[in-house]
Amino acid sequence: MNAHVLPRRFITVFTLVVATVGLAFAPVHAVVSAHWSDTISQENVLVQDCHSGRVLSGFSPNLAFGLDFEITTSYRIDREFTLFTDYSGINHPAIERRVVSVAGVVANSKSGRSLAYDGHFTRTSSGTVGEVTITNLMLHLVPSNHEDVTITIARDNSGVIDSPEAMLLAFAPRALQMSLCIYFAGLQVGE
Repeated sequence: MNAHVLPRRFITVFTLVVATVGLAFAPVHAVVSAHWSDTISQENVLVQDCHSGRVLSGFSPNLAFGLDFEITTSYRIDREFTLFTDYSGINHPAIERRVVSVAGVVANSKSGRSLAYDGHFTRTSSGTVGEVTITNLMLHLVPSNHEDVTITIARDNSGVIDSPEAMLLAFAPRALQMSLCIYFAGLQVGE
């Protein structure tokens, strides 16, 4: 009678060991995501310095054309974050997606000449690769005495667009067809 108990116990223990080892080494395909959002408001943030940057033999091009001011912006940003973490690998790679909407006013700090703007973009970054991609960028400018101007960029891999200031510096001159310093000095292109 004891002869049958040993094989049964062996089979039971063997089955438990195989099941435990199998579960311990089973591939885990767990991608965890976390979501959150925030809102940021900033006032009088420097966008560009239009003061005399260099003096050549006593002549300053910025001062000669009346460019002796700073361009500042005040804005509100709404950001939605999603962080994806993949726990199936050794390094646990993470990808962050940030959807950003912004609205604000950029102005000449001395004259008060201003330009309303709004826009949005999606910023995706990979922590393991170190890559930053901007997609679906839209910048809408509302000059005070001109037609509205909208510029869209489907994809930007430079990684520099992470704030309204950077977005304005990178794309407003293209939309306005002149530099921000020239626009806010009130000069016309070709003058």
